[in-house]
Amino acid sequence: MTVTDPAEWGWTKQNNLWKVLWTNLDPIAESCKELTKCGCKTDCPGRCKCYGFGLACTDLGSCICQN
Repeated sequence: MTVTDPAEWGWTKQNNLWKVLWTNLDPIAESCKELTKCGCKTDCPGRCKCYGFGLACTDLGSCICQN
């Protein structure tokens, strides 16, 4: 009988114990900043999350800024 290496099937060994490696991808907030919803309700030049990420405000938010 051949036993396969658990590391080939999504497990990682830490402190001599096998643990599930759920993902090795970046968190969505870091990898898809263009999906940020700033949540501003009024004109918000320079203060919203979109502006902070260097992005233009999108229809995802309800702000009326001109970033």
